[in-house]
Amino acid sequence: MQICVSVEGPDGAGKSVVIDELLDFAYELGIPAIRIDKRSSPLMCGLSDLIALSGVAEDGLKEFWLKDANVYARMARDLLKAEWALNDQAYIVVLDRFILSTVAHAMTMESSADLAREVKEFAHRVHRMFDGRHTIFLCCVPFDICWTRIKNRGQPLSKKELRGPAFMEHHYEMTYKAVGAVDAGSVVRVNTGRTLGQTRMEVRAATQMLISTMLKDGKDRRTS
Repeated sequence: MQICVSVEGPDGAGKSVVIDELLDFAYELGIPAIRIDKRSSPLMCGLSDLIALSGVAEDGLKEFWLKDANVYARMARDLLKAEWALNDQAYIVVLDRFILSTVAHAMTMESSADLAREVKEFAHRVHRMFDGRHTIFLCCVPFDICWTRIKNRGQPLSKKELRGPAFMEHHYEMTYKAVGAVDAGSVVRVNTGRTLGQTRMEVRAATQMLISTMLKDGKDRRTS
């Protein structure tokens, strides 16, 4: 792996469009690229359902434990994704949600102060594992557009989305606040609230700049 791009943003922000365009552009350039998403790890598959089936009474203790368990599972998943990305032979590895989403989830679910601090420290550590080769494409779009997309995308709402627009707007706000958990210089904001063609052009320009910078850095290291 030479470049790792994690695509982040709230539900309905247009992450899939950005990921597809990035991979298509890399393919056109003849650059090996792969995508790693949350379904690539068995760790999160059915975690909440498995705990719910454990027979523990529906009480405050279970709810608290379930929230914390979910956050820790997301952290473990991110660590696995980081290891896979760092060891993959593809030139570009694209992560469908990564550490920024985990920090945002912990903030949205109002985790304990200790856990919230631990998650942010974890995000810093994982980000540094990439030694400057991790860039975040942050999908930026107004909340009302996100919510409209969620309702109109023709698939069942997730458990999170079923909580309604107020909860989703809170999650939306926490996603952008979570940016403080990583080096701001590694974040590329992509305006996904415009036309599809404009978004694609912006993704291609950002990707081209990343590739050019990485090639230049590699050449500088070889000649130094």
